[in-house]
Amino acid sequence: QNLNTDQRILVTDCAKYVITAITDGRTKDAYDEIESNHFDADSKVALWSLLDSKQRSALKKVGETA
Repeated sequence: QNLNTDQRILVTDCAKYVITAITDGRTKDAYDEIESNHFDADSKVALWSLLDSKQRSALKKVGETA
């Protein structure tokens, strides 16, 4: 992805939070964290690539009800 160092750090930090939140059963918090960052398309792709299919699926379910 075409991310600068700052963007890459932000995406990585967000991914760590999201993974922890989902593991702790706080999927809505994870979803809200992603939304609050207002990532551009490249950053969203980078973030998505750091999550596994179960995590992505859980976030999609929350997104559909948001």
